[in-house]
Amino acid sequence: MKLLLVAIAAESAQRSHELRRILEAESDIKIVAELRDPHQALSVVLDRAPDALLLSSALLNAGGLDAIELIMAERPTAILLLEDRSITPDESSVQKALRRGALQREYVPTRPDAEFAAYLRTLVRRLARVRVVRHILGRSGAAGQTPGRPQNQADAVEARPRFPDSAARTPPPRRAELPSPVMGKPRSEVARRPGQQIALVAIGASIGGPNILADILRPLPRTIATAIAIVQHLPPGFAQPFAEYLNSHTNLPVQVVDQPQAVRPGCVYLAHDNCHLIASRRGVLAPDSGPPVNGHRPSVDRLFMSVSQAYVDSAIGVILTGLGNDGSDGLMAMRQRGAVTIAQDAETTTVDGMPRAARESGAADYWLAPPEISEALMLLCDSEAPRGGGAR
Repeated sequence: MKLLLVAIAAESAQRSHELRRILEAESDIKIVAELRDPHQALSVVLDRAPDALLLSSALLNAGGLDAIELIMAERPTAILLLEDRSITPDESSVQKALRRGALQREYVPTRPDAEFAAYLRTLVRRLARVRVVRHILGRSGAAGQTPGRPQNQADAVEARPRFPDSAARTPPPRRAELPSPVMGKPRSEVARRPGQQIALVAIGASIGGPNILADILRPLPRTIATAIAIVQHLPPGFAQPFAEYLNSHTNLPVQVVDQPQAVRPGCVYLAHDNCHLIASRRGVLAPDSGPPVNGHRPSVDRLFMSVSQAYVDSAIGVILTGLGNDGSDGLMAMRQRGAVTIAQDAETTTVDGMPRAARESGAADYWLAPPEISEALMLLCDSEAPRGGGAR
């Protein structure tokens, strides 16, 4: 088994020692550095090449944000943000950290128990396997330059900007006959199928999803003639802050579904903490406390499967960046019932696990970058289509 090297940047020696004790309880994880000053993080990463960096969110405004930016420019590394449950996080700083390249945020209990310790070790192992992307934000005067490849690592790290230049891509045509799906082939042109009326867009995402979701939703007008349901893998307690984040970065009203409710066109609905989000019937979304699916609750597959039953061919399924394969089976079910299915392309994902599983299985009609997904949704759900999102 490969030895995983981890660095810890925590606000106190007590928290740092606690994390070391948890992670080194099993022999495959070794702590290579403990630091209090995040300004030292870049030199630690360059000198000791950790597979992952655990960074306390309490250090973000004390140099942590700059450290993330520099690390992701110089030597991309999987970064996990850890938040103390007893301290209200600075949500703005956390979102900046995620946008600059941190992969995920996680609460640390005041008194971590054995269950949390096992969970944290598993999470660190998973994040250490992520193919981390290089950001050019931290390079002074580097705008327009092509980033070089990072140093060789046992785990491959791909050197490319996080998002493509959408202007360099060919936008989808306004009208054209949709070609028959061909398994394993990308589709760069999107067209509305004759007579198809989209009533719901279902989107699933995991690691790297929050900012990509904001980028996709931002161009959509409030007049868009469909409702949008989203499952984003998040730790418990983050659903409402995520809804507030999207509300502040998009034109559409966003709410968490904590009870069954009729959906309205032009509105965005998020899964509640530790609950699946399902289409209980056409026009109604509801929380569901059933068992985890693919290890997740909420699960993207659970949403997509329910949408395939309730909406048949009057839906769109979109699978975005994330680790694992949650959503692939559900997207295939939607496609088999006539829905339009989209997977994010490999070039623009933070973690190309979930989209790759959908592309390789043939579940996705189209492989698109985030700007193209926005364009496709506006095309397929524009105001010329009847509004069918409400309950019947």
